[in-house]
Amino acid sequence: MLNAEKSYRKAVVLQSSLMGQLRDTRFHKPWLASFRNALCDVLVRRDKLDEARTLLEETIKILTGLLKEEPGMWYVHGLLARSHSIHAKALRHSGEDLQADEAELRAEKHLEIMSRDAPGKADR
Repeated sequence: MLNAEKSYRKAVVLQSSLMGQLRDTRFHKPWLASFRNALCDVLVRRDKLDEARTLLEETIKILTGLLKEEPGMWYVHGLLARSHSIHAKALRHSGEDLQADEAELRAEKHLEIMSRDAPGKADR
């Protein structure tokens, strides 16, 4: 797990650095969120709950803002679902079951939206 944590931290740093060099970061924010989610999943498993919660809350804020800018980015709902799901794990691990339940409901809502809005729905 320690190697995974180091690798995900490096991915977050590299993606953040790349975004700092670009004018238009809309299509790079989902990658950053994905790397952050992976890091947070490891942090929760390693019982680093405060760091995971802070990073998840920032990630959720970034993704929510991105959806306001680009509502057609249906796949961002999948990333938000993952963020809320990991956040729920962290909350539950901290004994905050009510907040964890709310986070799980938000995750389910985003999964429903993503499956509704994803291209090719008629093909499924």
